[in-house]
Formats: sequence, structure tokens, C-alpha cells
Amino acid sequence: DEHDAAALAEELEFVNRERREIDTETFKEAEQLAEVYALNYASSIVLYKESWHLGVIGIVASRILEKYYRPTLILTAADGVLKGSARSVQGVNVYEALQACEEFLLQFGGHEHAAGLTLEPRNLEAFRKAFDRAVEERFTIEMRVPEIKVDAEIALEQITPKFFNVLNQFAPFGPKNPRPVFLTRNVKLCSLPQLLKEKHLKFSVCDALGRRFEVVGFNMPDYFKPLQTPGKRIGLVYSLTENVWNGRAS
Repeated sequence: DEHDAAALAEELEFVNRERREIDTETFKEAEQLAEVYALNYASSIVLYKESWHLGVIGIVASRILEKYYRPTLILTAADGVLKGSARSVQGVNVYEALQACEEFLLQFGGHEHAAGLTLEPRNLEAFRKAFDRAVEERFTIEMRVPEIKVDAEIALEQITPKFFNVLNQFAPFGPKNPRPVFLTRNVKLCSLPQLLKEKHLKFSVCDALGRRFEVVGFNMPDYFKPLQTPGKRIGLVYSLTENVWNGRAS
């Protein structure tokens, strides 16, 4: 009934809020460890803390990867062993790197971009060294500079409902079929940026037809101050998504 549905929704919101808090706390701790770890290992980041929650180590690995741009592995303790989640950069097959270290692992599985693994605590340090060597062999100098592959340069005026419908015919999007990335130069800001939760950038841009597009840059606080000039013109590299609010799509 309605009462049960409301109670379930409230419980789910509590669980999600609790998970977000754990995620944020774990990321802060992982970030502090990574600062030290990065001084000793040149090609990868492998972090471990016994108290980290198994349910958030995957997302934390992705966020550490974004910041340091090295294949990243986050480990925690579970059932007497260490369990981990790995994420990798473009061009470095993390599954193959783990395969090269399998003598130190109890089990592992996944694909080139992401993987899971289990090992005994006594093998952690030996695994760290072996994994860093395996990554180093696959991580060329050119790969170490993050790149964004642009599929096409377009004008904002070209973004119409028809254009978006054609774009959606390429779905579903994922690791093997990434969402198309566009470049638009000389774009005019038509609102000052906001900083959401002290890390996500939000502002709007206008095209020559007077249409407004909302822009969100996740985990991009560094761009907040440079965008403080009204009417400033910038270049944007972006993907398009549809937002539906109160029955209206934009």
C-alpha cells in the first residue's frame, strides 16, 4: 500500500545517503594515502585499508583514477582475505596486468577497463610491486597524458530534437560504445557558474538563436573561478544527455 511504499522509499533514501557518506569518507582517506603512494610507485596506485566498505571501492577506484590518471586498485579486508576493485586508463588492459601477477592472487576476473580480485594479506606488498611492473610495461609515455577523443566539431545551433534522436540510435552507450563527444568553440556563457557540493560545476551557455543549454561539469571545481566573467567565451568538449523535469524534456 501507499504507507509501505513511502516507508520503502524513505529507507532507500537513507541507505543511499549513508552510502554516499561512506563513499566520500573513503575517497578522502584514499586520496591521502595516494599522495604518499604515488611517490613510491611510478605507474599504478594500489591502496588498502581494512575498514573500507566493499560496496564503494569500485567508485572510489574510478575517482582516484580520474585524479591521478594511473591504473588504480582499491582493496579492503573481507572474510580473512583482501578483496579489490581495479580501474584502468585508456590503452592499459588491467585484466592482462593482473594476469601477469596471478602467482600472488587467489582469483581475479573482469575486462580491460575494470576488474575484481582476491589475494591473501601476506602477498600484498609482492603484488604491489609486480602489478606496478606489469602496468609499466603497458603504460607508454604517450598514454600518460590524458586525452579526450572528439568525434566531431559542431555549432550549438545544430543541436536540435532531430539531431538528438539520431544520436540516440547509436545507443546503448558503454565502454565498448562510448557516448559521442563534441567540440564547440567560441561559446558564450549566459549565466555565472555555480559550484554544487563544492565540486560540481554548473552554468548555462546560449547559441545564436537565443536558446539556453545547461552545462554540468562533474568534479571540476578548478574551472569555477576562471568562468566568473559574464559573457565570457569558451571552448567546450562535451556529451549530450536529455534532462526531464516536471514532464518537460531539455
